[in-house]
Amino acid sequence: MADYFILVFDIGTTGTKVLVFDSVGTLIEKRYKEYSLITPSQIEIEQNSEDWWDAVKTLTKDICKKSEFDCSKIKAIGITTQRGTVVPLDSDGNPLYNAITWMDTRSVDVSDELKEKLIQRTITQKILWFKQKKPEIYSKTAVFASTDSYITKKLVDRFLITPSTAAYYPYSVSEYNWDEELASDLGLEIEKFPEIVMPGEKIGTLESKIAEELGLPTDLDVIMGVGDQQASAVGLGVIEPYKIKATTGTGTFVDVVVDEPYFEYYEPTTHMFILPFLKEGSWLLEAVIPGTGALLRWFRDNFAKEEVEQAKKENKDPYDLITAKASEIPPTSEKLIVIPMFSFGRGVMNGLSFAHTKYHIARAILESNGYSIRFFLDMIADSFELELGDIIIDGGGAKSDVWNQIIADITNKKLLRTHVVEDAGALGAAILASVGTGIHGSLEEAISKMIKITKEYTPNNELFSKYDELYDTFQELMLSAAAGLEV
Repeated sequence: MADYFILVFDIGTTGTKVLVFDSVGTLIEKRYKEYSLITPSQIEIEQNSEDWWDAVKTLTKDICKKSEFDCSKIKAIGITTQRGTVVPLDSDGNPLYNAITWMDTRSVDVSDELKEKLIQRTITQKILWFKQKKPEIYSKTAVFASTDSYITKKLVDRFLITPSTAAYYPYSVSEYNWDEELASDLGLEIEKFPEIVMPGEKIGTLESKIAEELGLPTDLDVIMGVGDQQASAVGLGVIEPYKIKATTGTGTFVDVVVDEPYFEYYEPTTHMFILPFLKEGSWLLEAVIPGTGALLRWFRDNFAKEEVEQAKKENKDPYDLITAKASEIPPTSEKLIVIPMFSFGRGVMNGLSFAHTKYHIARAILESNGYSIRFFLDMIADSFELELGDIIIDGGGAKSDVWNQIIADITNKKLLRTHVVEDAGALGAAILASVGTGIHGSLEEAISKMIKITKEYTPNNELFSKYDELYDTFQELMLSAAAGLEV
């Protein structure tokens, strides 16, 4: 075992993970706790922010008391969180209302001109909702806290946020600062926003009362982390311009590091984002493909009861059985194409015939992710004249060799998978913390020591040619679906 260890709090949408990494990136301990969503209506999706902290406490205590790991060996704490969620807090950090999550779509009353600037500034919309619908809470709120600023208040008694999450507030992505003009036009006070700090910055040491509450030493450095997708990029070693990462979970996130902002935050024609990254002069160009993993889950729940039962009997993952059957179907699924836009709109299934079986549908779902990743990478390369290389992958979908090879064959790019498939975001927070606390001298050094490429997937040129014949059809269907997409 290494001499130094990093504790990471990974606050997600459906649950929290607490993990311990050593100084060479080995995952030593991991605990997970789910919590519930609160849904007053179909468009209102909230959480109890105290559930985040309760999960952190429960899991940290569990690691320190019930595992063989000695928590006195931890040197620092790193953080990564969901983005786009906000909770109104008083000056002591107590919640005045439920957290309104990034999935929430309640509306606010603004002019058409301002509405264009708020399309994806989702935290700004939620703060406006409080101002318009809950003015008594708005007036009492000291800080409209993102998930990371809620956690930093608990740990070091400071409301802090990084630019990657500040982008969801009235914030200028290109200038790396609050957009005072936009905030003024909306009637919002910047004093009610958290303080901006950069990722990897030491923000204090663990408060003694909190250390006792968690069962941890009091002298731990707390290092500012970054939003989940930015943290995933760090955890995959994607920090230099024009490097690519693709994260496949419920949906798929495609991120390319760039060194200039090509537009201000959100580009509605392409449904792409420019998001702040690790330092001024560095951004992530991000595309989101909703519903990729969710669509495979939908297939499992509706068409794969036989595989689910078999998996229970054999103690296997049903997805492994589904993808094994899908791998027996010819590439291109005999010209069956799926558009996985289920999260925000309706999906498309094109070319279905009586010759197709349920496993053709399964393979077409896997292929849809490859087509979608290629769609956005082509758009990024063509729009901004960038030369893009290999794709580094993570997320639950990246566990599947079948799925990864399909993506490589469709995109005609080599895929690289690291030793931490599902916890790259947490590893990214650990990497930032290892530099912030002085374990490693630089981000580059930390990445070289803490990330290991464990598998490569090389594209098959013959299969790429077959997929390429269907790609134009996929593009037309994708553009048609995206044109009607309400974001």
